Amino acid sequence: MECTSSFLGGWCSLTLSQTFLLKQTPVKPTLRVKVGSPLLLTCGRTFHTEPRDWPSQRRLSELHTELCTNMAAESLAELRDWLFLLLLCLTLLAEVLELAAAAIAMETGEGDEGIVCPSVCRCDEGFVYCNDRGLSIIPPLPLMAAILYLQSNRLSNAGLPPSLERSTSIRVIYLYANQLDEFPIHLPPSLRELHLQDNNIRTLPRSALAKLPLLERLHLDDNSISTVSIQERAFSGTPRLRLLFLSRNHLSSIPAGLPASLEELRLDDNRISTIPTHAFRGLASLRRLVLDGNLLANTRIADDTFSRLSNLTELVVGQECPAVSTS
Repeated sequence: MECTSSFLGGWCSLTLSQTFLLKQTPVKPTLRVKVGSPLLLTCGRTFHTEPRDWPSQRRLSELHTELCTNMAAESLAELRDWLFLLLLCLTLLAEVLELAAAAIAMETGEGDEGIVCPSVCRCDEGFVYCNDRGLSIIPPLPLMAAILYLQSNRLSNAGLPPSLERSTSIRVIYLYANQLDEFPIHLPPSLRELHLQDNNIRTLPRSALAKLPLLERLHLDDNSISTVSIQERAFSGTPRLRLLFLSRNHLSSIPAGLPASLEELRLDDNRISTIPTHAFRGLASLRRLVLDGNLLANTRIADDTFSRLSNLTELVVGQECPAVSTS
């Protein structure tokens, strides 16, 4: 007795060429038995067809049921694996489409009104947290976004879309610890505070700063800015700038053309070796000046270098004398 089996649409059948029909119901398979050859089942059981060795009809029914159960379980497991792979592919496709849509929307400036919060970020009213996400492009932002946390990503200048300039609600942007090698040009004119520390920015162009007329606080610590890379009158377009941090750059002298509105200036840990008498001319509002960590230890500073800083209350010049109060 020899049988072959198949499973399709909930039916399991063992078909043999001859002899007699043992069982045929809507819920159980058809079994035909042929005398004279062994019965082979996929589960590994073999029965010989000598009459004394023939399995009973009940046993054959049990074998059918076991075989169908095993095949159904294997088919369901395989189907489950395929469904999982399909779900994974659909998830990846959705993310790719979302990033593509973000790039198009931010490039054209369309669709911003309908954005609630980027799926890769977390939002809390006007606060948008997109930091530490590995982003290389800024996703579409909510219309009323006010404070953006974009630090510790992989953002370069290309990742800041032109449509960002059209925002009128953004006041603060954290862009430190990214991959910027130039001062960003696509920034909103409503900006009051900008954090660009720990990048690789080399130049300060006047045209980029002129787009930020309301800027009050600018953090440029830990970049690669040299004195010659600061364009002449670079700060002329930022009449409200009160705080400027340029610590740990490559400055060899005090930058010229600093805005009269400055109240705090940090130039520590640079390469400044001399301070001309006129270096701080026009900075009557300056209250705090930090110069330690430069090359001023053996350089004579004229007595009247700081004399015109009438509002100066804290002066830090050398590490051996970290703070001098002028009040």
